[in-house]
Parts: sequence; C-alpha cells; structure tokens
Amino acid sequence: MSDFIINYNSPNVCNSKLNLTYDSINNSENTYLQTIFYKTIPFLDNESVSYTAEYNYNNYDIFCLNCNLSGMFCKLGFNFEYLSMQISDKMYLCIILKNPDGIVIMSPTLRATLQSEVDFVCKNLYHMCLLFDPSENYNLQYPKEWIYNIFCNIQISEKYKPSFVNNKLYLSLDERLDYKELYSNAFDELLNLFIEYYSNGVICTTPQFATDFNLTHYFNDLYISNWKNTQITNDISNFLLQLSYSKNIHLNIIPDSFNKHYIAKKYTTAIFDYSTVLLYIPDYNYLIQFTDYINDFYNLTHTYSLYTFKVQSNLKVYKYYEYLNLEYPEIELVSYNCNDSLYPYTLSLCVYTDNYDFSKVIQSLKNL
Repeated sequence: MSDFIINYNSPNVCNSKLNLTYDSINNSENTYLQTIFYKTIPFLDNESVSYTAEYNYNNYDIFCLNCNLSGMFCKLGFNFEYLSMQISDKMYLCIILKNPDGIVIMSPTLRATLQSEVDFVCKNLYHMCLLFDPSENYNLQYPKEWIYNIFCNIQISEKYKPSFVNNKLYLSLDERLDYKELYSNAFDELLNLFIEYYSNGVICTTPQFATDFNLTHYFNDLYISNWKNTQITNDISNFLLQLSYSKNIHLNIIPDSFNKHYIAKKYTTAIFDYSTVLLYIPDYNYLIQFTDYINDFYNLTHTYSLYTFKVQSNLKVYKYYEYLNLEYPEIELVSYNCNDSLYPYTLSLCVYTDNYDFSKVIQSLKNL
C-alpha cells in the first residue's frame, strides 16, 4: 500500500488529506492526535529477507475517519491532515490540525479532549461513517428543531446499514463497492425524505396529540397530517411542531382593526400582534371553528364606524365599559390585549352605521 491522498465530496468534510510525507512538524505531543491505524516498519532480517510494510487500515477506514472527525474540527475552525509518525515499533497515522497561521499547537486540555474524541471514533465507530449530524449546519431550509424532532425516527434504505449513535446517523458501507457513490446516494435519499416529510406535515409526537389534531400514524413515533389549510399556515410541519410544544399559538390574520374587533368579540382571551393573534387551540375542531368564523367575516359586507384607543390599566377598561354601556348602548364595545408593555389594552368602539361621530364619546371618556 503506497502513500495516498483522499479526495471526495462530502457534506461533512472540510479540507482534509492523507499526506504521509509531511515534514514541517516538531515532535511535541501537543501538535498531533494519534489514531489506532498504523503500518509496520519494513526491515531486513539476519538472513537478508526483506519484510514490506503491512497496514491495519485501508482507504475506506480513512474515508470513515474523515466523515466522523471533520465536523468536530470544522466547528473549532481547524482543517486537518494526516501524518505517519513512528511510535514504538510502528508508524501510526496521526492527525495534524491546521488553521490559516499554520500548525495548531494544542493546549494540554484541548489535546486531551480531542484525543478522547478520536479514541471514541476509532474504537466505537470502526467501519462506520457519519452521514448526518442534526447539530451541524447543512444550510437546509427546514427548522433545526423539526429535524431534531423527526430525526431518530427517519428510515433510509437498509442497503446502507444505517444506525443511530448519540443522535447521529451513521452508515456501514461495503468497502468492496463504490462506497463514495453509496454515501452520496444515501445523503440524497435522506434529503428527499426531508422534503417529503416536511411538505406533508410529518412530526414526531404523542398518540393523544395526533388524535386531537387529526394526524395519522406514519411509522415509529411519526405522524402525518390529514389536512392542509393555507389560511391557517403555509408551513404545516413547523406549525404542528410548535402546536405540539404549546397549544398557545400565533395565527396569521389580516392586520385590520375591525378584523381584530370581530375576533376579540368571540375570542376574549386573544392577544394580538400586528398581523397575528395568539390563541389557545385545544384541538383541530377548535382550529376549524376559528377559521370558519374568520371566513364568515371576510364574506360579509360590513357597514360600520370604528374607533380604537390604547389603555394602560385593566381598571380603566372596566370603568370605560360601565360608562359606555350605560350612556351609549348603541356602541359595541370590545377590549383586547396587545403586545405593548406601556399600553397593553386596546379598547375598540364599533357602531354598525356610516360616519358615526365618536368625538363626544371620546371627550366624555377623557373626563372620567
């Protein structure tokens, strides 16, 4: 086996190569990390018989090592190279870390931490290559929390011999085949599953939540939505995931004062932002009732006069309610919460006629 350089495209690999002739390194222990891989040292015996070097690793082992270590080194801002170093009676494959300034001289603490990681990879992930780590940044369009949510339930083809270790997906590929192409195909398959699951509203949740929100069991702990409603959301998977965490959820609405008045008239606990309303949604039926209520509003032709103003305290809201109900019974009065720390309440006055003059009413309220 001759010295060689590994070159391949992988979403997990930073600039790495096997370069066994690298010379510019001192013998300080803090400049390298040792793997379990080695080659024996060629020699001549007493009878002048030549023994060539024997390796305990091959190209596939280095491929796995690259996949499993590069993410960790990239997070630290390091590239890495391999160097064959004589340790005892063998030439061990060691890892040299580099940054733009050159070889990294590690602190004893950092070296101990990284060496522990290298030992774990070599001993526990032997012949396994990391395909996907949900903590890494792959520039995917999906929320990371959704990927974390579904990840350990995802299923790719058994021909890749997939397995999960510490919430990461590994493959055990056949080194006799074109494992680089298999690896690339497996990653494409995984991305296609993400596309399929996300577009169809697949999440990992409980059977009770699935019953409450009209989801069907998919496989393992995954459930798929039986419904899509663009009026509720254009992002069904993320919507369901957020709803599974908390049934208090923001729904998009038209940012119109009368729309808010109409919603608050029935949903008295609603909290409004500019273009969303925060509601407690106990189940799917409640969600549909809300959208039907909104649709009724959109489909009606309304003639109205509206006046809104912000109020600092709940006590003032009650005072205004008492006064207006007594003095101006023709006014439909609604109050609702909004995300404003100084003026958390909005008082909404509505009369179902054109051009109602609120000036006298407002002046009366100011004099209270």
